[in-house]
Amino acid sequence: MNKAPETLTRVEDLEQSDILPEGWSVASLGDVSTARLGKTPSKNDYSDTGQHRIVKFRDLTSKGLNYSITKAGYVKNSSDALRGLRRLSIGDVLVTASAHSGDQIGKKCAYVREMPEARDGVYFVGELLAVTSDTRVMHKKWPYLWFLSEAGMETVQAAVAGVHLTAGRAQGIPIPIPPFEEQRRIIVSSDALLAKVEVVRDHFSKLTIILKAFRQSVLAAACSGRLTEDWRARASHSELSESELPPDWRAGELAELCVSIADGDHQPPPKQSNGIPFLVIGNISSGALEFGETRFVSESYFKRIKSERIPRRGDVLYTVVGASIGIPVVVDTDRPFCFQRHIAILKPASTTTTGYLRLVMQSRDLYRQAWEGVTGSAQPTLPLGNLRRLAVLIPPIEEQNEIVRRVEALFRLADKIEERTEAATKRADKLTQSILAKAFRGELVPTEAELARKEGRDYEPASALLERIKSEREKSAASTNDIKRRKIVVGKK
Repeated sequence: MNKAPETLTRVEDLEQSDILPEGWSVASLGDVSTARLGKTPSKNDYSDTGQHRIVKFRDLTSKGLNYSITKAGYVKNSSDALRGLRRLSIGDVLVTASAHSGDQIGKKCAYVREMPEARDGVYFVGELLAVTSDTRVMHKKWPYLWFLSEAGMETVQAAVAGVHLTAGRAQGIPIPIPPFEEQRRIIVSSDALLAKVEVVRDHFSKLTIILKAFRQSVLAAACSGRLTEDWRARASHSELSESELPPDWRAGELAELCVSIADGDHQPPPKQSNGIPFLVIGNISSGALEFGETRFVSESYFKRIKSERIPRRGDVLYTVVGASIGIPVVVDTDRPFCFQRHIAILKPASTTTTGYLRLVMQSRDLYRQAWEGVTGSAQPTLPLGNLRRLAVLIPPIEEQNEIVRRVEALFRLADKIEERTEAATKRADKLTQSILAKAFRGELVPTEAELARKEGRDYEPASALLERIKSEREKSAASTNDIKRRKIVVGKK
């Protein structure tokens, strides 16, 4: 039984298998290209403007390089700052070569289609590997398609040592090589098909943004009374002007929706490996309670906590310190736990439903107000006094229930659309890999061998092309060495 293409991570594996299409061969990346790591400038050599651009990890996207992402994306114009930097060229292929986890290496790959205008040089950092094809044997874009495929990704991963892909190990990555003209046809065909898939992905991406805006519009309508206008009209048979508050609604402060607003204990408790969970912002930053990775406190400590700081089902937690200010989470468990002072706890008043309080805390208007009340720069903090004074509209509890019912129905609809969008996006990803798999099986376009037989002509198989280029390289190297020897002899005389 033949090995699956994605398990063939060595040149020998590919050479000894019979999965290569007729006329194809296999080479080490170093035989058909130059692979080199970049160099990262020192921190003081970066600048927000300039003529020498530096490409970083985050600049790599599926559509190529995005030169507008990175701040401090330039290197100072000095010989010391530029010394040793690796220049990037149009047609190079960039691959991630360092990451926090080895399995992430190679996950980001970009083909350099264009350069920023009016720049004296574009360079790339040390966590990136650039591949420059030997265009006598391999088209510039061919390694990009290989690295983009699942099989190519496997070969990259096989070359990883720890959390790095060195230039030396990259040189040994195997890459299938079709006849030169066949490469060109595959690239043209795959580009056209992948462009159509990218259009679909863009539509799905835009839909995700639209759904996010839809949810915020629903929250805005809910917290202003617009969402339940028809409900009130049926109840009172009256109409309102846009400038009036809905009947029985009143303007107030967040504190009026709550029986208490408090934060965690300001004295950090001693932590232990078991006991009562002690949550930090990281345990709620996803928008839900997460007990997977947490520290614990003793039961004796927990019993000393004041009642207004003990979470109960239906309470709302709210982040009030750091860049994550403004994340609300409903307590949906009876499990006892406590939390750090960077989290506030809002206990709904008897005239407030948990559902309505949650909607208010999720609204864009309250998020904006919260950040307007933030103090401090090194560590942004929303003081409890400012949190309590945030402006809200307070409807009667009967209408709160109707608001929550309608919002949840609309959100369920948005969730279903989002689920279908995610499923469709995964299908698009599979389609991308299906296209690439066909390309490297020789099934995307007619092979050069097939066309040659059909047209009654000869063709140069990739093995002959590789052998010819190898011979040319050896002759060039011998000639270079001969010149060096002559210079040495002349110098001695």
